[in-house]
Amino acid sequence: MPSTSTWLYLVRHGAVQGGEQRFYGHTDVPLSSEGEAQLQALGVALAKEGIEAVYASDLARSRRSAELVAAPLGLTPVIIPAFREMAMGRWELLTHKEITAREPERFKEWMANLGTLPFPDGESLLDLRARVMPALASLLERHAGGRFALVAHGGPNRVILSGALGMPLDRIISLGQNYGALNLLEYRDGSTVVHRLNHIQEWPRA
Repeated sequence: MPSTSTWLYLVRHGAVQGGEQRFYGHTDVPLSSEGEAQLQALGVALAKEGIEAVYASDLARSRRSAELVAAPLGLTPVIIPAFREMAMGRWELLTHKEITAREPERFKEWMANLGTLPFPDGESLLDLRARVMPALASLLERHAGGRFALVAHGGPNRVILSGALGMPLDRIISLGQNYGALNLLEYRDGSTVVHRLNHIQEWPRA
């Protein structure tokens, strides 16, 4: 019997108002006009891929991005809170510079133990993996042999990609995940192939 592949179109939400250098975590921030354009272009590019469902985290930047991806497909996104970004605790809405100025030793310790140490008053990558991967397994079972899109965040996307690539969690920041990026994963015969990583769809600019 021939093998059947399941295809995941894994997307990071578009650019947000306020810029990329802050730790947003669970804080809701809207897409910028650039982010809207990025995801509109991606939705058009994916319109003929045969995607049967679109999923998103419950945070506004992911929900809106998923709506823009789903519109050309004639689909309505399904919201799954398990795919929201990591809780970043008291570092949410701060920049790297602000965190290192306020808590230099704690930030140094966190970076040295990235795979296990949680954000202060927040989640660890182990916590994130524990909620993301079972939710992904459920979707892969639901869409076995089909194609579906998931619009999430830098953290959840890197956890999914690290699992597909067999990478340890403490190395996931080496995986690029720009705003509006597309990753294409094929699940087949118990293995995973990453066909696209951090692909950026060009969009018309004024």
